[in-house]
Amino acid sequence: MLSASSSLSGKGPDKARLKGNSCWMPSTSANSWIQVNVGQLKKITGVVIQGCPSSDHWVTKFKIQTSTDGLSWKDYSSDGGEYPGSVDRTSPETRLLGTPISAQYVRVLPLEWNGQAGLRLDILGCLPDCELKRSLIQKMNHL
Repeated sequence: MLSASSSLSGKGPDKARLKGNSCWMPSTSANSWIQVNVGQLKKITGVVIQGCPSSDHWVTKFKIQTSTDGLSWKDYSSDGGEYPGSVDRTSPETRLLGTPISAQYVRVLPLEWNGQAGLRLDILGCLPDCELKRSLIQKMNHL
């Protein structure tokens, strides 16, 4: 489920799907955010961000906040706190977190943009025990 601080008409958070034919655009770029509820506690490993497909609007720098309950938010700062965003309207840019974090909610907060803030996105992650499963599989493959 997607939600946002604000949206232009016809550019709501539901339009922010990666590779979709529209995008989310806040009514005011400054201090805006888009939020993803991944449904349950998951290990968040990264974000994929993309500009607006039909206009020269994209986020060039952003930060991430996470929450386990949707009420209390923490800035993700393990990698310096700011990430480079899109370079154009069409190219998806993957930003992996150096240290995955357990969260149910992820916010992307645009800090700088081309034209006006606008984006499509996807959140990367897995169930909280995915590293354990992966390490067990690796061990099994080495037997």
